[in-house]
Amino acid sequence: MRGLQPRPRATLSGVAKAKTKPRNTARARGQTRSPSRGLDLEPFGLLLLALGLAVAVLLAPPLPTGTLGQAVQDATVARAGWLAFLIPVLPLYAGASLLLRRNPFRGLPTVLGLMLITTGVWMVHTAFQPPAGGTLGVAVVPQGSAAMPALITILGVLTAGLGVEVVFRLPPGRILRTVLLAVYTASATAFSAARSARRTLKDRAAFGADVAAARRQVAALKKDLTALAGLYPGSQELGRWQDAAQTRLKSLRNASEEDLSETARDLKQWQDALADFVAARATELVGHVRAEEVRDFHTWCDARKADLDAPQPPGGHARAALERVRQALRLDVASLEGEYRTLTRERDQAEAALKQPTATTLVDASHRHAARREAYDEIARRAEAIERDLAALDAWMTLQDEVDALSRAHGDVPAAAQLDEALGEAFDTDGRQVLHQSGVWQGRLRDALDAVRRRRVAAGATGEAGAAASSAELEAGETGAFDAASAAASVPSGEATQGASGHGDVIGAGFGEDPVGGFTPPVEGTPSSDASSSDAPSSVSPSSAAPAQQAAHDHAAGGDAQRDPADDTPPWDTGDTGEAGSAAHQTSGHDAAGHDATGHHAAQGLNVSEGTSDTAAHNAAAHAAAGGPVEPPVTPTSTQGGGEVGGIPIQLPPIDLLDPAPSEAVPPEARQQEVEKRVARIDQTLADFNLAGRVVSSVRGPTVTRFEVEPAPGEKISRYANLSDDLALAMAASSVRIEAPIPGKSVIGLEVPNADRDLIRFRSAVVSSDFQRTRARLPLVLGTSIEGDMTVGDLAKMPHLLIAGSTGSGKSVAVNTLISSLIYKFLPTDLRFLMIDPKMVELTPYDGVPHLLRPVVTNAADAAGVLLGAVAHMERRYKMMSRIGAKNLDQYNEKAANLDLPHLPFVAIVIDELADLMITSPKEVESAIMRLAQMARATGMHLILATQRPSVDILTSLIKVNVPARMAFAVSSGHDSRTILDTMGAERLVGNGDMLYYQPGMAKPARLQGPFVSETEIVQVASYLRRQYFDDEFVEAFGSDFEPVNADESEASGLIDWNDDKLRIAAELVINEGQASVSRLQRRLQVGHARAGKLMDSLEGLGVVGPHTGSKPREVLVEFDELPNLFGK
Repeated sequence: MRGLQPRPRATLSGVAKAKTKPRNTARARGQTRSPSRGLDLEPFGLLLLALGLAVAVLLAPPLPTGTLGQAVQDATVARAGWLAFLIPVLPLYAGASLLLRRNPFRGLPTVLGLMLITTGVWMVHTAFQPPAGGTLGVAVVPQGSAAMPALITILGVLTAGLGVEVVFRLPPGRILRTVLLAVYTASATAFSAARSARRTLKDRAAFGADVAAARRQVAALKKDLTALAGLYPGSQELGRWQDAAQTRLKSLRNASEEDLSETARDLKQWQDALADFVAARATELVGHVRAEEVRDFHTWCDARKADLDAPQPPGGHARAALERVRQALRLDVASLEGEYRTLTRERDQAEAALKQPTATTLVDASHRHAARREAYDEIARRAEAIERDLAALDAWMTLQDEVDALSRAHGDVPAAAQLDEALGEAFDTDGRQVLHQSGVWQGRLRDALDAVRRRRVAAGATGEAGAAASSAELEAGETGAFDAASAAASVPSGEATQGASGHGDVIGAGFGEDPVGGFTPPVEGTPSSDASSSDAPSSVSPSSAAPAQQAAHDHAAGGDAQRDPADDTPPWDTGDTGEAGSAAHQTSGHDAAGHDATGHHAAQGLNVSEGTSDTAAHNAAAHAAAGGPVEPPVTPTSTQGGGEVGGIPIQLPPIDLLDPAPSEAVPPEARQQEVEKRVARIDQTLADFNLAGRVVSSVRGPTVTRFEVEPAPGEKISRYANLSDDLALAMAASSVRIEAPIPGKSVIGLEVPNADRDLIRFRSAVVSSDFQRTRARLPLVLGTSIEGDMTVGDLAKMPHLLIAGSTGSGKSVAVNTLISSLIYKFLPTDLRFLMIDPKMVELTPYDGVPHLLRPVVTNAADAAGVLLGAVAHMERRYKMMSRIGAKNLDQYNEKAANLDLPHLPFVAIVIDELADLMITSPKEVESAIMRLAQMARATGMHLILATQRPSVDILTSLIKVNVPARMAFAVSSGHDSRTILDTMGAERLVGNGDMLYYQPGMAKPARLQGPFVSETEIVQVASYLRRQYFDDEFVEAFGSDFEPVNADESEASGLIDWNDDKLRIAAELVINEGQASVSRLQRRLQVGHARAGKLMDSLEGLGVVGPHTGSKPREVLVEFDELPNLFGK
């Protein structure tokens, strides 16, 4: 049977053929294999199978294999661990395959893969348990190692993976790539999820932080609003903002993105509105803060300290006690001045803090302002109390003189000695209260005089006559004089001081203000109400107090001689003595310290203009005391029709030469209504042109009102800039200047001329704190800004100034303002002017003032020579500075003072009309100006150039480059504006001092209103300055540098030039003045320095004056009546 036929044996050839023939063909399955002729492999299979079983038996520990098994186990299991059990696997598999007549190579990969998997497992096991791997495992994985187990584990996993790939016929590395890809994907997914979660958390945290920040900002805003509402309780706008802020805070508790965005927008609008509100209120507060200043208070304190520091004659116990009271008053005045300085410093700090105000600083400044007002009121009350004590002290000094005289003349009388002791003890015990008890001590003085009279009557007939005369003299003269003086000055010690409620320009309601705003506390004239003063008059008029004190003083000084019979009138007479008589007594009534006896504290001139008259009155009184005739005092100015008399030393001109500022004619309510109407017109005009901007605030200046417009988001500024003419038409204004944007703000400024302009007087600028406390080296009053601040420039930093504007724009007034600013700050020894005025009308009023180096140059032909002379003088200064190693004028003067070198003043070269000079001598003038502009700054020489023709042929590029500071007034076209300022804007100015000022460092030109100084004021100031005299060493040494060659001067030779028509006038001048100098002749005769020098040589040759004696004036050798002998009749 077919099925019982023997199966052919497997041979090697059959195995090879089986590998090549297809297995699944029908023919191969249906046909009987032919017997193989190859090698029979079944024996090999049995052999391999037996070998495998033998090895397996030898490796099995439980079986009794004897010594051979132990040796095999030691060689395999002991070294490789349980991995040695893989040794019999291959023989067993090969033997089984051959016995089963299977191709062993077909399943070999599977077996090898399984072995690799087992090896990998062994490696992992060995990594964690090294003894399981035998000695090999212990050697590979040392004890305590952390890196090697991890490495063996990774290799084991890779080996097992390779075995799996072999078993399943997978490409090499497929599992590794799959695992790594899975790990990477899982890691990427986890990282992405973590990043997304982190971003979400971060966004939530950021949103929470934004909400918290918004809440803090709204809370801070609400806090500021609450503080401002407490400061301004009547403001409804602040109340609305508070309610809105509270509502916004509630909405932020569960806020969304939309709520946060809306809050940010609202917060920006609230902050801007609050900033505008605070800025407006801060501007108002700055005005109140500035009004805290009490002008001339320090001068008042200095005068009081000087009075109290005056030396006093020695005396007894009472005089020493009274001196201690004087020193206590001196300490009180010093303490009061220290407190006032502290308040002034705090006031300045508050004003500086309000320049960039916030709600917090505004509230704090307001509270501090109120506190300072109370402090000023307290200072006013204390000052009034000190003034009353000083007035009483003046009367006591007269009484003390009487007591001392009584003690010296009648010291042997017990009543006189007891009076001195009792008075001293009273002063030591009660102090200043005794000053207001004059009636008691006056009575005791009478008692002492009565005791003296009785003592002398008892002494005998001769002695009786002398005693009667002496007592009558003491009683009628001294006691009577003090009787009225003490009553006029005393105040009851218990009388309450009425406090002052305001302290704007003066502190205290009782503190008066002179025409210049000086600080003049009054002298109380309330009579004493002491019950013990019944002998004193009940009331004394001020007109009678002066003669009474004068009589007492004259007698105390030791003189009844040359007394007017009218002085015999009792000093307590309340009848009308007449203004003339009172004035006469006041003129001659000065005590030993040089103070008026009628209350010298009140008469101390805190006004600068009173200093000369006070000095002259004192000199007249001293002259009268010496027995000479009394001459009327010299008044500083003659503005009421009188002529000028005499000369005065150099000094700054007084403020009262300038006209005061006028009062406001338009009420503030009308101005506010006008502003509101203009705001409505501006908003309507913007709406007509489809612009969504709105007016957020307005600032009124002296000339224009600036309306600040906030444009809508996305709107171009150029659209607003093009509406200048349309806005001018809507508001019926001559022009509207648009500043887009305002520097430092995110708004557009519309500058509209005011219907009623404010006149800024030069006096207001001079007395302003900005000018008085400026740190500028050469301060110039430029003008008032739109915000109301007085702008003060520094010519030393400019260092040269160019002024241009059409006729009537205010250019000439500005030049006079700049000159006057320097005159009110510098004496002729510190600053000199070189003025050139081809028009012959603008600067000629300054001819003869001591500040001029030479008379005003009015000839355009001479101007070039004068400017070239200025260049030569500049080079001369550089040589002088280089010799002592000075880099600028201040360093030179500081070193020159130690080296006995001449002092060099600043030199300001003022040219009123540059165009005329450029036409006459263009090359010389331009070259001289260029040299001065480029080099003169270090030598202290500065240029002020003015012109009416701002054309390129006048203002050349070289001049504009070297004169950086510009002052542009109204011009006719934008081209002229560009010529001056290099930008548009001056063509829209309204004239009369309205200007644009620019200097390096400014972002844009600033609009200012220049102060007005009238021709009358200039004439008054110049007339006052012409009366001043001094030794002009600078002109004597360097005046010739500024002199041009003059063909009109005398050509005579020799010492005496008889052809000069001013020779006799010069002789009369020096004889009348009693001294002679070249600079004095130059100013008074309006001649050049060279001609004045020739005149002085001629006068020396005639013997009118003596020879030159250095820097001192020449001595006058002849009298006026000797002139006919020299010049003939």
